[in-house]
Amino acid sequence: MTIRKVRPSGLVLLALAALLLAGCSARPFRSTPSPALQEELTRELAAGPDAAPWARPGAWVVSICYSRALNTPDEVWQEAQLSCPTGTLTYRDSDVIWNRCALLQPAKANFICTPNGTKNAQN
Repeated sequence: MTIRKVRPSGLVLLALAALLLAGCSARPFRSTPSPALQEELTRELAAGPDAAPWARPGAWVVSICYSRALNTPDEVWQEAQLSCPTGTLTYRDSDVIWNRCALLQPAKANFICTPNGTKNAQN
């Protein structure tokens, strides 16, 4: 039996293939909220209830990392709803730069969960 050496380029290709295959089953996941959106929510809450309809006392930011190539908008929405089961979920924005998401799921969708709602409305 002959043992062949694996070239470094072969290891790189093998690692890339493993990463791609692992990414095929990647589901959206909750991440840390965007600091800018968290600050905006804090400012709106301080301004009072008439400032923004989505900024009510007890509201919080829900951030979901996902891949535009691997995940559908419905999957992202469903994952966000898991973090806001009894409130009203409002989409705010998305970002892909410096957002603390994984390499294979680089996009982040940010939502506001407002308590005391029974209906989730996509905007």
